[in-house]
Amino acid sequence: MKPDEAALCDLLEVTRRVMLPAKDNGTFWCEGVNPLRMCEWALSELAEVEDEIKAAQSSVRKRRSGDDTAGDDLSFAEATRRVQDEVGDLIFDVIMLACVCERDFGGVGGRFSSGFTLAGAAANASAKVKRRCPYTFGPRARLGPCPDKATEEAAWADVKAMEKASRAPGGGPMPPAPPTYNSAWDRWCFKSGRLFDGQAVLPVAVAAAFATGCVFGARSWR
Repeated sequence: MKPDEAALCDLLEVTRRVMLPAKDNGTFWCEGVNPLRMCEWALSELAEVEDEIKAAQSSVRKRRSGDDTAGDDLSFAEATRRVQDEVGDLIFDVIMLACVCERDFGGVGGRFSSGFTLAGAAANASAKVKRRCPYTFGPRARLGPCPDKATEEAAWADVKAMEKASRAPGGGPMPPAPPTYNSAWDRWCFKSGRLFDGQAVLPVAVAAAFATGCVFGARSWR
């Protein structure tokens, strides 16, 4: 598991723990919070993220211009640290919002037998992105990268229109989203930094294995 994956999984577990009732070593403030209150906190945190990003951008501009000696200017390292800190708080707030919705509107351990789940929200988001990015996921991605930004935007808009039509009265269901990886080989290539082109290397590897088998088979037959 990569560091970012491990960190996100740990943050989810941390959020689940503080969401427990206080009697189970959870927290009182999570017991009393509701989804709308979480929206307020997330919006407040988002405003803080925006402020820190502006400060970091200012620091970057001064570094590039060579004018980064002003006493009241944040150092680049400090500016990026603050962005990272505030974005982390925002990620926590969003996960917390999902957990509170899960508690109040159904799902795992919720008040109803079915309804909202964090897993369902994440799966829906992934499905939307994969459908709207056909040059990154699915069979079209195997034909090569998207030729230009206009084509990419058109594909995104087309799928978004289909999704809107499917939600309208009488609309049919959307087709399933393509898999994140087309094969275990694709997953390995991506996880290892795409050191090899899965489409090009796999047939060569199969051919090489077949040829090797023929050679050893012929030698054994002799």
